[in-house]
Amino acid sequence: SLTWAYTIHDGSQFTRSCTKCHDGGVQPGVTTSTTLALRAVHGSPYPSLLAGTTNPNGTASSFICYECHGDNAGNGFDYANKNVYATTVGAVSSHPFNSDAVHSSVNEYANAAFGNTLGASARHASCLDCHDPHQAQKGLHTLYSNAAGNALVGAWGVNLSTYPANWGNTTSASFTKVTVAAGTTLEAVVCFKCHSAYYGTLPNAPSAVPTAIETDAAMEFNPNNKSFHPVLAAHPTSNSSTTTGSVQLDSTVLTNGWTPGKTMTCTDCHGDSAAAPAVQGPHGSANKFMLKGTNTLWPYTTATGTTLFTLTGSHTGLFCLNCHLDPGSSGAGNDNFHSQFKGEHASSWASNGRTYCVSCHIVVPHGGKVSRLIITSGGTIPLSYKIASGVTPAVVYPIANIVKPTSNTTFLDPGRDFTNNTGLGCSEHRGGGDSW
Repeated sequence: SLTWAYTIHDGSQFTRSCTKCHDGGVQPGVTTSTTLALRAVHGSPYPSLLAGTTNPNGTASSFICYECHGDNAGNGFDYANKNVYATTVGAVSSHPFNSDAVHSSVNEYANAAFGNTLGASARHASCLDCHDPHQAQKGLHTLYSNAAGNALVGAWGVNLSTYPANWGNTTSASFTKVTVAAGTTLEAVVCFKCHSAYYGTLPNAPSAVPTAIETDAAMEFNPNNKSFHPVLAAHPTSNSSTTTGSVQLDSTVLTNGWTPGKTMTCTDCHGDSAAAPAVQGPHGSANKFMLKGTNTLWPYTTATGTTLFTLTGSHTGLFCLNCHLDPGSSGAGNDNFHSQFKGEHASSWASNGRTYCVSCHIVVPHGGKVSRLIITSGGTIPLSYKIASGVTPAVVYPIANIVKPTSNTTFLDPGRDFTNNTGLGCSEHRGGGDSW
């Protein structure tokens, strides 16, 4: 094992810091004059006198980050007691940093601009995309806050500094390049440089809809949208039906410490599947979409199945229940809107695909064009936000238009706030309102 501090020839104490990463390492076929514990900085086959490469290109054993965050089994060492390598083994979803062959921190920061794929030759993920090894510190973000934690200090990202109109496309004028400072910079800025239009054309995503493209997270979390999770800003307190932005939910339908006005980070929902104090953060996960928490299933009832959650069925494992009370229960989560679908509409709708959670809510619930993350049959919704096929009965979208509620406890009262599809033979719901 390596020694981080030892006594040198004049009796003084030397504490390794720079030489944790910058040293000659142990090269195959090379006999060194020092012991493994005192590895020297005389020379290295890697740039910057590093003990490993910054571009593993499929060879994890040579990756510099695994000098301390490896597995002690041929893929580096676990000196930090944070085995990041293990999070990638057999992961259902992960950032593919083991395969990166192109990342360059200096070139990307200097050349990245809106839409130019960060100035890089290929889409990739690297530890150095999210962490600055010279400035990163110990510690995670503060829960119920949207600010970045210490582990991201020094990394660069892009802030959505100018908000588009409701569900508006972002442009080069929407973003500002920033460097993360702990406790003040939004965590999402690091994610946006790859997971928004800032990056450029987004690829096909491993989503619930296999043919769908990866969605634009900056566009989704825009606080000017009619609905959004509070990653960039808290929800407004105004209940006016004309207010742009998703009004705060009532405290009675939230759980696990979440209350109206609190904000959140991307990593409150996405991260490693191992429980603390193991490696935390969105490195790799045994769960689809890197969902984390007590409940990790969405929109299907099992990790590999094709049975969708329904309002009237079991909600065991339903991801939404990490923060929201169960709308299928008899408690506070069972508000006017959901209770109607379990009551007078249940028998007529259960057999025709209208009581799936995704019959009324978008599949990617970051944010949307319509209040309460509602999906409508009116308008045109991108394929990425709905289940187009693969389930029986097929998903039907019963809401044609939606009217924003005037109270955060009213939610969407079906007696007045939405219009059914044409042809359902129901005349109790008024027309008009928002649609996709």
